[in-house]
Amino acid sequence: MRTLTLLATLAATPAWATCPTGADLATGITFTSDAGDRDTFTSIGNGVVQIDGVATDGFTYRTLLGQGVHVLQLSDTENGQPISDSVVSTSYPMAARDLPIPTAQSRWDVDTIINGYGDIYAEAQSQTWGQPITFRVGDCAFDALPGKIRYESDGFTVNEEVIYLPELSMSLLISYEDDGAPKDTWTYIDVEVAR
Repeated sequence: MRTLTLLATLAATPAWATCPTGADLATGITFTSDAGDRDTFTSIGNGVVQIDGVATDGFTYRTLLGQGVHVLQLSDTENGQPISDSVVSTSYPMAARDLPIPTAQSRWDVDTIINGYGDIYAEAQSQTWGQPITFRVGDCAFDALPGKIRYESDGFTVNEEVIYLPELSMSLLISYEDDGAPKDTWTYIDVEVAR
């Protein structure tokens, strides 16, 4: 009887011990959105975090982030590999491992070069980071920094809202809005160590 009571108690207890930590980035951390999209973040070395995503309709994609924040490359994927004509790369004036890590109440402006969409062009990027907050996903709570990133090129502007999770050394896209289009938003409902 005591065993049954213990098992029932354990089953009713939130799975705090299963919340990912920074060490899990080496093997992968998966976030699931309320739409059912799944993004798996993995450190691949030299300051780069790789995101492999699967949308609810089966569409797959990959994003490479310098220091888990700065977009280095975007692509659609097929059988786990980037589709070459979908690759969009961003060149910064420093290596990925030297890109800045967000800090509270900070701003960073940088000029980059974009290679993609059938063109090569300059893009100005501006990042602003706010005060620390607690960011909750399912039963897990993380220290976090809210950020806004603005991209401008030839009169075209994109605005993103992101959440940087220092403990995990990675960031989540919360909203995306470009000129003339409605804002897309993401809410994350689950996080786990990738299987």
